Amino acid sequence: MPTLDPAPSFTPEPGEASLRPGAVHRLGRHADIRLTTRGPAPVTVAVTGEIDLACADELTAQLCAALDAYPQGIELDFASVSFCDCRGLTVMLTAQAAA
Repeated sequence: MPTLDPAPSFTPEPGEASLRPGAVHRLGRHADIRLTTRGPAPVTVAVTGEIDLACADELTAQLCAALDAYPQGIELDFASVSFCDCRGLTVMLTAQAAA
């Protein structure tokens, strides 16, 4: 797994779903997402914090945008997720279906 170094925050415009490599994107109050590239494929999308109703829709949009931008595939890193409810499971299943 890649080491997560401090990186600049990125706040997209409302409705914009895009991850910039290395930038940390805030998902609600209790979660962050970061995309790390280590060559052509796959890219790693690391999620930290809590995945629940507060961030599920935005996380789904970000993961689908990452899949569109990197059709060769993404690798999800949920090692630093401290809480995941059924909405988080739905996020993962939706991303899998999109892949």
